[in-house]
Formats: sequence, structure tokens, C-alpha cells
Amino acid sequence: MFKFNVRKMLMILLCLMLLFGVVFSGFAATDKTDYTIGLYCHHIVPPWLVLQNAARMRAEEISKEFGVNIKLDIQYPSLVTDISRQMKIIDDYIAKKVDMIVAIPITTSSFDVVCKKAYTAGIPLGAFITEQEAPENGNIEWWLYNDDRNGGYMVGKALAEKMGGKGNIVLLQGVYECIWNKNRAVGVYDALKEYPEMRMLVDDTANWTRIDAIPLMEDIITRYGKKIGGVVGLNDEMAIGARIALDSAEIDIPIVGWDGTEFSTKAILEGSLDYSIDMHWAAMGSQIVDLAWQTMRGISVKPKRNILKTSLIDKPYAKKLLQEILDTKNMKKPVDWELMKLNNYRKEVLKLKPGEYTE
Repeated sequence: MFKFNVRKMLMILLCLMLLFGVVFSGFAATDKTDYTIGLYCHHIVPPWLVLQNAARMRAEEISKEFGVNIKLDIQYPSLVTDISRQMKIIDDYIAKKVDMIVAIPITTSSFDVVCKKAYTAGIPLGAFITEQEAPENGNIEWWLYNDDRNGGYMVGKALAEKMGGKGNIVLLQGVYECIWNKNRAVGVYDALKEYPEMRMLVDDTANWTRIDAIPLMEDIITRYGKKIGGVVGLNDEMAIGARIALDSAEIDIPIVGWDGTEFSTKAILEGSLDYSIDMHWAAMGSQIVDLAWQTMRGISVKPKRNILKTSLIDKPYAKKLLQEILDTKNMKKPVDWELMKLNNYRKEVLKLKPGEYTE
């Protein structure tokens, strides 16, 4: 005669509940088809437009591949340094309940607030063009940035060589509190240590803008004139502003920048700017969406810190880069588009091995 075993029956019921719970939760995850990434940028003008268009093209590709709809909500302040506007944009993303926020800091302290806001709202946050740590009561899912110190070293060394290893340099910084500004500046000073006959004449800030760099450089020219041997701008806009002021004073000296914009690549080809650093704007835009897609699917990103290759822009490099910029700006996939995608980039450019990154 059959005996009813209560314990065995409870175990079977528990197993069935767990099984169906997993199945149903799996269906719930795959049922979601609409995703929104709140992408906070500094500008809409190039090179930011290159990053944004690359992100749009990659979002469209992933949407088709996975049968979903990834929307990019791209916002930016009217001024790079407008912290109050940044906070309003982040609050807007939170009110809209976006699936992920990806943002660049203005300052270290303001980005701490961004991290805390996203964490409190339960929205995952990705950071780009910064390696800033998350504060207490905040979290950053992943980082995507350049090796700023190495880049600073590269442009510093390139300028030193152009100057024959001796002379006086002017350094135009952006915003002192930005961690990437600090690292770029440290890299420049690292390079100068190798040239005992080179001296830092002026180290000042122009707030990342051409409009601030022009009067600052005019003042430096008034004070030092032809004692100035070369200029480092920690972004291309400041470097170009310095060139405008120097041209007005009829002083022709080497100038290096940083960014790899359409304007600066043309300037390098024309000879009015000597070198710059490629921030790989198109690759960054593509990989922002790749990383966000992993996070939105519940995949833990590995490695958390994703560092783009540092590349010095000279004339031969500028010619190739300019075509990439123009293609992406016009929503056309550049020649190296497949290589820019996150895992292809990890394998082919960064040479990471299987197990060192999430597929």
C-alpha cells in the first residue's frame, strides 16, 4: 500500500518552485525589450558628436542583433563647467527611470554627488574619461578612459624633441580638480624630467576653452615674449587658442594639444599644430554602449577598468584619423568599425586573453 511521505513531497514541491522561479525569472528578463541609456556629455560639437554618433550606430546594431530597442538620451550643459546644469540632467535621468546612466565628471566633488544620486535611485552608473573612484554610498559599475599620464608623457616628449631638448614651456591646464587633467599634467612633467635644459615657464588654467586660452596666452606673451619656446594645451581647444594668440604676436613656436578633434587633425596636417593625442572618440562611443548593454543584462563587467590605447597624432596619423572623424560625424561606420567594438578591441588591440574579460 502506498505511503504518503510528507517530507519527500515537500522537497519535490520546493524543487518545482525553485525550478519554475528560475524559468519565470528568465522569461521576465527576456521580456524586456525597451532600454534607455542616459548619456551625459560635455558638448554636442565634435569631437563629442563623433562619440555620440558612434554610440547611436552601436545601439542600433545591438538592438537589431538582440531584438530590443536601445534608446540613447544624450544631454549636455551649455558650458562645460556648469555643475548645476549637470545635476539637473542627472535628476532628469532619475525621474525618467532610465536603465543606466553613463557620465563624465566636471569636477571630482560634483561627480561624487552624481554617484550618490544614481546609487540612491538604484540606477547603475558607468563613468568615462575618468578613473575617479566611487565615494561612500555610491557605486560605479565600470570605467572607460584613456591612459592620461602616459598620453601626457607622450605629448611632453614629442614637444621636447621638437624643441631640440631645451627651452621654456607654457602648460595650459583645463580644470585643476579633474582627475584626468591632473594625470595629463603629471605625464608632461614626467617627460620634462628627461630634459635638464627644459623649464616650465608658466603653468596656468584656461578652463578647457579656446575663449579663455586666447587672453591668457596674450598675457603670457606680454610678460615673456620670445622667451616662450613651446606650448602644451591639455586639450586641443586651449592649444588652438594659444596658436591664435601667438600668430597675432607673430611668434612661431611648436604647440601640442590633446583630443584628436576634426579641427586639430586639420591643424596638424596644415602645420599650425604639431602633435595631439587621439582619445579614440568613435571607439569610446561604441564601447560605452557595449559596456552598458552588459550591465543592463545583469552581466558583471570584467575588467571594471577599460583603458583605451594611447596614440600620438602626427601628420600621417592625422590623415587617417580625419577620415574616421568625418565618416562617424556623418553616421557612416569608419573603416576600423569592427575593431572598435569592445571585445574585438580587447582581443586585438589590448591583447587580453580569454578569461580576462566578459564576453
